[in-house]
Amino acid sequence: MRRRCGFGCLLAMAACCATPAASPCAPSSPMRQPARPERDSATDPPSAAPAIAWGRERDGLQTRLTLRTTQPAVGKPLLVRLELRNTSRTVKRYDAQQAAVNHSLVIKGPEGGPVRYIAGDFQTAGNARTIKPGETVTLVAQLDVTRQYLLAQPGRYAIRFRGQRVAFGASPIPASNTLAISLGGGRLSPLQSILVRMLRVTPKGWRISLSGTAILFQHNRTALKRDVTTVQVWFSKKRLSAGATLGAGKDKRVVQHLGEHPLGYAYLTAPPEVRELWPQAKQKIQAQVNPGEENGPRTPQPP
Repeated sequence: MRRRCGFGCLLAMAACCATPAASPCAPSSPMRQPARPERDSATDPPSAAPAIAWGRERDGLQTRLTLRTTQPAVGKPLLVRLELRNTSRTVKRYDAQQAAVNHSLVIKGPEGGPVRYIAGDFQTAGNARTIKPGETVTLVAQLDVTRQYLLAQPGRYAIRFRGQRVAFGASPIPASNTLAISLGGGRLSPLQSILVRMLRVTPKGWRISLSGTAILFQHNRTALKRDVTTVQVWFSKKRLSAGATLGAGKDKRVVQHLGEHPLGYAYLTAPPEVRELWPQAKQKIQAQVNPGEENGPRTPQPP
């Protein structure tokens, strides 16, 4: 079962951070249990497009990625499905705990370059399962690609499951077929629109990602957990009192109000070392939350 942090949890854990390899902070690093694989049945066919070819066989296993969205467009969910089948004569073991997280897809955009991964890093827990000869299982029934990757432009995209290494004595899960997607025009969500603007001002060496209604900026000087610096921007429907703080002791942070937005009240927390690593962080970030307002927060006019 997945555990999701609400706004209260986000505030409680805002000062917590980890190495990029192990999860940036609690809001973006929930412990995820892998979805139970679904067996094929007559009422739930394994794919909306059975004619799509499977990926290359590896150790008697193949994967297939299929599109579940009928009219893909920018700003709309883009659902894909991932299946695994056993083409060998023996029972196989597999562990798909990270099939839907941690940059599990390889995506190329309309100009041929890689598409940015915008989700955080996730800790997972799972165990190996078995798949019988000739059997097909669904590893991921519906994965919304847009929740993890920034599909900001219309055009042709190529999406592929990258495969997964051996885990807990299981066989490797091979890479899938490449799925060609034609993405129609549209508008990004308000949060992703802000993220696009944030990318323009994020300094080199900082990583940016989404976690629920929060945008995280991370800087790691040494690759050690203790040296990760995290700046968080989030939106709340409730306004916090002036002088509100998060955390305790050395992790205590002052909550800074950035203004109001259709998403809610915008807030920022940052550790003291940000003044050295990114001196203009608040001003730059605030201007992207409310474009054109370099000198302070504002209340936007209704659209």
